[in-house]
Amino acid sequence: MDKNYTVGNMHCASCAANVEHAVSQIEGVTSAVVNLLTENLRVDYQVYNEEKENIVMRAVEALGYEIIKGARVRTQILIGGMHCASCSTNVEKMLNARDGVSEAFVNLTTEQATVEYDPERITLEEIHSSIEALGYQVLQDGNAPDAGGEHKKAKRRLYSLFALAIPLFLISMGPMMGITALRALEMSRPVEVAIIQLLLTVPIMLIARDHYIIGFKSLLKRMPNMDSLVAVGTGAAFAYSFYSSLRIILSGESLPLYFESVGVIIALINLGKYLEGNAKRRTGKAIERLVDLRPKTAILVEDGEEKKVLIQKVKVGDHLLVKPGTAIPTDGVVVRGESSVDESMISGESIPVFKETGGNLTGASVNGTGSLVMEATRIGEDTVLFQIIRMVKQAQGSKAPIARLADKVAGRFVPVVMGIAALSFAFWMIYGKSLEFSLTIFVAVLVIACPCALGLATPTAIMVGTGKAAEKGILFKGGEPLERLNSTQVMLLDKTGTITQGKPTVNNEFIYNGYTLEDLYTIAALVESHSEHPLADAVLTRAGNFEKSAAWQNASVASFKSVRGKGLVAQLMNDDKRHNTWMGSLRMLEEKGYLEDPLIKKDVDSLLEEGDTIMALALGDELVGLIGAKDRMKDGVPQMIVALKARGIEPVLLTGDHKMAAAHIAEEAGIERVIAEVMPEHKVQEVERLQQEGYKVTMVGDGINDAPALVQADVGVAIGGGTDVAVESADVVLMQDDPMNIVAALHASAMTLRNIKQNLFWAFFYNIVGIPIAAGALYLSNGLLLNPVIAAAAMAFSSVSVVSNALRLRRQI
Repeated sequence: MDKNYTVGNMHCASCAANVEHAVSQIEGVTSAVVNLLTENLRVDYQVYNEEKENIVMRAVEALGYEIIKGARVRTQILIGGMHCASCSTNVEKMLNARDGVSEAFVNLTTEQATVEYDPERITLEEIHSSIEALGYQVLQDGNAPDAGGEHKKAKRRLYSLFALAIPLFLISMGPMMGITALRALEMSRPVEVAIIQLLLTVPIMLIARDHYIIGFKSLLKRMPNMDSLVAVGTGAAFAYSFYSSLRIILSGESLPLYFESVGVIIALINLGKYLEGNAKRRTGKAIERLVDLRPKTAILVEDGEEKKVLIQKVKVGDHLLVKPGTAIPTDGVVVRGESSVDESMISGESIPVFKETGGNLTGASVNGTGSLVMEATRIGEDTVLFQIIRMVKQAQGSKAPIARLADKVAGRFVPVVMGIAALSFAFWMIYGKSLEFSLTIFVAVLVIACPCALGLATPTAIMVGTGKAAEKGILFKGGEPLERLNSTQVMLLDKTGTITQGKPTVNNEFIYNGYTLEDLYTIAALVESHSEHPLADAVLTRAGNFEKSAAWQNASVASFKSVRGKGLVAQLMNDDKRHNTWMGSLRMLEEKGYLEDPLIKKDVDSLLEEGDTIMALALGDELVGLIGAKDRMKDGVPQMIVALKARGIEPVLLTGDHKMAAAHIAEEAGIERVIAEVMPEHKVQEVERLQQEGYKVTMVGDGINDAPALVQADVGVAIGGGTDVAVESADVVLMQDDPMNIVAALHASAMTLRNIKQNLFWAFFYNIVGIPIAAGALYLSNGLLLNPVIAAAAMAFSSVSVVSNALRLRRQI
């Protein structure tokens, strides 16, 4: 029997594998399968009972993960027909109110709902039906509109509306504009003029019928939106004009009509939506450019023959030919040839990177002048390009905390505006004004109100900001880290791979107890060959300069263990003798008591004064020697530190190195505050300590041991792509190994936040000023009354101005 569970706090494939292994070992469990993406654990029980289920849940909790009963599926739904912030807020409210939905948020700019739900309590079809019940369309892969086709359709609709609205406006307003022929026509043939206006208005309302269908449906569901305002306002004007037309037809008397308000308001609103759509399409260009990078075909090398195949047919392990000047078809490794590869479209790095046998290739980067044969290692959605596209889409579909105020206002906006319109109508009627005057006020208030600008203020800026940042190799995983990064007060910088190049070289060595340098490096190379630490590469490289020790040339490693933060412990077999061996850090050297020897202490101090990281090798209780290695600082680090300080951010070096070695590199970089000799598992505690002191902390790292701290920090930043685990744990991923990209990410965050605040200010300012004027606030003092047509034009262009302001970010980031 299958049961589903949701497992939280899993950050990588190793987490998922650990959960699978632990659960599958439980007696009575046939199989356990974890989906890391959906955080879903599916357990197949031989015989299900609550006691067995509790054992499974305790086993998962014992690993440090959270587990709750029931699956949690995350899906994205494309929604058609949303025209304003109230639309998206209403859909969001309705979805969050449904039983079985744990979280839902709707992005007006991308017209997409992200819904997290339990499929055992609610089905996807039920979620779709709920959305459609509000009058919106659920657009799935099969019926999702083509952007180009929709654009042409909107243009044709706009032409039709103005083809009807312009003559309607001229016939209605021509006499007031001094057009003699139209004045004479109105005076001599009022019945015909009324009928012509009616016949021009009805097709306009039919073309724009979505406003009425969605508007009145939302009103009936007590979730009014912008369409409700338009529907009620123009509907009231049409109803009054239709009634007046009947009186004209029956009596022949001349009465005021407001058909032109209906037609022109609808035409102007659709013009605004069309221009807004154009601008919104430009905000999404970053995704389009990334998608366009995907090669369509590859040249497969099989049995010595070459043949062109669709990229979808490439499998992991296939050998592919990459000709000069063509795009790398997928992620892989060079098996033959050498060339320079332009990776700027992926990482933002403009300088081509030299590739030879064994070099890693990223799909969509462009080969230079050499010919390469590569082996595909990742295909389809596992490639770096797809991961970048997924991250950018995730960021653009998310909400920043700053949007919550706009969402709250949008949720109450339309009912409040309707109340203001009704009260204004009643006030002017009681004040003694005519029905026509009061109706003009009523319609003007309804059509000038613009929840759209409020709804677009945040998502459009986030779309442009994250898209432009992605083009520069800076990937934000959502609107929240984009906003939080701008609040950074303290930035913790991991040393190896972040401040330094992560490629240390050996500078010094000391030997003791009669051992030779050949002995030192032969034994050290044996031990370090089992390690993946950058220091191991430095030792192995240095060992290549020495002949193998005759005494140790036949030695082998019998067992090996890594002790976190201290070093390596191994057992070596040499001439049938077992030797307990350790190669460790200064911390292990201190624990073993070797620093009590004055000679060793003197050598250690000299290494520390030079800023070297110390590795000590011992056989049993006998010290073989010391190796001092130094990692060069990355270019651009001092400039990055200066830029951080200029922004009021305190840089802090966080490292497991000895405090003297750490102080040496910190001084070179210009960092005053150093937290040294930190065990990997204690990095989280340092982050927590700073947070408890009230600081907003950003952690920058690139390694597996940085992952917990990246998660704990207010914002985690993985630099240079980092390890897979670091990338999974981080909120921001910097594709380039350039420290100045940290500053560029801060700049992108600051510019986007400033743009959002500008948008929100103008959206609020427009409504706060516009609605009272439309309600007649200036009429009593200077006789100024806002025509509904002017109100509609102002409303239409307020949204366009917000989106246009967001587009300015493309030049600022």
